[in-house]
Amino acid sequence: MLPEPFNPLKAPPALLDGTQIGDCWVLKPKTQSPRGVVHFLGGAFIGASPVVGYASIIEALADAGFIVVTTPFNLTFDHRACALRVADSLTRGLKTLEINPDGSQESAKDDADEGFQTLPLYAMGHSNGALLQLLMSSLEECQDLATVHVQRAVLLSYNNKPVSEAVPGGVPPQVSSSMSEARPARHDDKRTYKPVARPHA
Repeated sequence: MLPEPFNPLKAPPALLDGTQIGDCWVLKPKTQSPRGVVHFLGGAFIGASPVVGYASIIEALADAGFIVVTTPFNLTFDHRACALRVADSLTRGLKTLEINPDGSQESAKDDADEGFQTLPLYAMGHSNGALLQLLMSSLEECQDLATVHVQRAVLLSYNNKPVSEAVPGGVPPQVSSSMSEARPARHDDKRTYKPVARPHA
């Protein structure tokens, strides 16, 4: 018997058990102690509603033992500001969940004393979500936020093309005219993106 084809718009019933925490939506594994936290960000147009567009992936991650934290975001070409907002939302969400993503021995002892649980943090992003995950791990402004502790990342279909080239079949004229002023950052952009020193476990 063949498995049912993947349908990203099919929301499984398990997702109804998720919890809204601040700006984040969280799904915890039901049958086991969590192995870690996966911060999931969807693509440009589905990014505002990842629990609908990526329901099957989110459920599969939770079934594999991960706490899945999704952070909805609105499409913008100010990727830097969006990445900072998402990183801040994730940081506040993890504090509310009493989870510390810093895997150091000292941190784990301090966390246990304060009732916090130390779990590894993983990043997963699709399309614009992949771009935001990449920015959050490298922006200097994110050094004091949870995203600096990401252990591994899965980045799917990442690109930095202008919208006119990135959207298959082109952009409809009514959308194109409203985006004429909005352009992605160029390589000669004067802002710098410095690599952040990463803690080693």
